[in-house]
Amino acid sequence: MSKYSKVSVIAFVVVVFVLGTLLAFHQYQLNRQHNRETALKAINRYILKQGIDQKDIVVSDFFYGDDNQYHRFIYVKGEKENIAYEYIYKSEAKKIMFIPEEVAHKYILKKEWGGSQLSESETNKIKYPPPGKKYTY
Repeated sequence: MSKYSKVSVIAFVVVVFVLGTLLAFHQYQLNRQHNRETALKAINRYILKQGIDQKDIVVSDFFYGDDNQYHRFIYVKGEKENIAYEYIYKSEAKKIMFIPEEVAHKYILKKEWGGSQLSESETNKIKYPPPGKKYTY
């Protein structure tokens, strides 16, 4: 094999490797976007089942957490000012967990989440309790 044909083979292998890597990355991004959209739609359906209208959501935050789950936090008009709702969607289980939390109002407005989970009796007294039984995974 001549010197030029060896270089051509090496260049071809490098080009194929780079194209394969780019294609795999693109597919990964498409899957991630699809999972994000699926999670948001599922959480929004759950919110509608609770009777919450989108226009009544005052503060909202949606993100992919360090725990490999999608989280949406909302504060709803008419709810006690220190109560936020957390929704967790786990892609593998395709289920939602609803967690009402007590969070200082100033942190809700800053979208700094994390508070004390309400007890079951407190959960039953919130403005929009979970529809039927809680979804858990």
